[in-house]
Formats: sequence, structure tokens, C-alpha cells
Amino acid sequence: MFGRVIINKNGKKIMLDSTNYLSKLSQEHGIIKVAQNQFKNFEVGDLVEIIPVHSCLTANLMGHFRTTDGELIEMMPKY
Repeated sequence: MFGRVIINKNGKKIMLDSTNYLSKLSQEHGIIKVAQNQFKNFEVGDLVEIIPVHSCLTANLMGHFRTTDGELIEMMPKY
């Protein structure tokens, strides 16, 4: 399991339970395992948020970090 799944419907966020999860991930796309009874929550165009369960994925996707002391750490630009 790579992360928890949240569906954003017009600003209302619905977190699916842990039986629904991101099972595979690459730079461009991911595969979400979803229980049959949860398909009703998805529509074309919905935003799907992923809460990563490992810090490397989070660090890789961030453009910068802010330390607990308020220091801004810029990441390398992504091309």
C-alpha cells in the first residue's frame, strides 16, 4: 500500500477506508484498488488525493520544504 485515497467532490473531501488504496505508482500515474461498493464515489473529472505512507514519495513530489524553524529549502527544479 502506497497511500490512502481521498476523493474531492466540489470541495467536499471523502476519505475512503483502508480497503481502498493506491497499489502502484510511477512518475506519471497510479493504480488505485477500490472496493466494488466504492465505485459510486468516483466520476470522470473528480480530483483524487493521495496521502503517501512513505516520506520519500512526499519529498520527491514537493517543490520546496519549510523547516520547523521557518527556513525555506528549495528543491532542484523539475523539467
